[in-house]
Amino acid sequence: MEPSRDFTPRLPHIPETPITFASKSEYACGMLLERYVRGFQLKNGETFQVGVGHNKIIDFYVNHTFVEYHPINLRFEFDSPIALRKLMEGIKRCDNHQKRLIIEAIKDELAEKYYRRRKFLVTMAAGKDAELVCAFDPEQFCKQVIRRFGENVPKVPVLLTQFHNLIQRA
Repeated sequence: MEPSRDFTPRLPHIPETPITFASKSEYACGMLLERYVRGFQLKNGETFQVGVGHNKIIDFYVNHTFVEYHPINLRFEFDSPIALRKLMEGIKRCDNHQKRLIIEAIKDELAEKYYRRRKFLVTMAAGKDAELVCAFDPEQFCKQVIRRFGENVPKVPVLLTQFHNLIQRA
């Protein structure tokens, strides 16, 4: 008996890797992307948790743009707990305005360093023309990502309410 020419071997079904979020904020970002960006779907390795080499990943890939959501938290950004403790001890003596200025300046510097490290990885993986957007708080994410790539997007205050509601539900 001769096999049929239109025989297609049956391959085992390989389930898609489930989407797992590193934080409630990352979940909120993903849900807003799916809600407002036409055709965007979270897919591991394609649009979500995209590998860029050196065992590193970028959170999202939206319309040919890498997107990273990374709130700056001094407790997690400092490598040395002793240095962080000295900083916090030092600014205790400052008034609230000076404290705020010092902390914002440090956060700005850490954000810039984070962006440069991630941009280097993206450039190595996808070329010098690859675009990277780093959002360091919910408002930046809503303005720089959702408003840019989305359609029929509400104003930023409404987006921020939705962002925070998603975090509460997660």
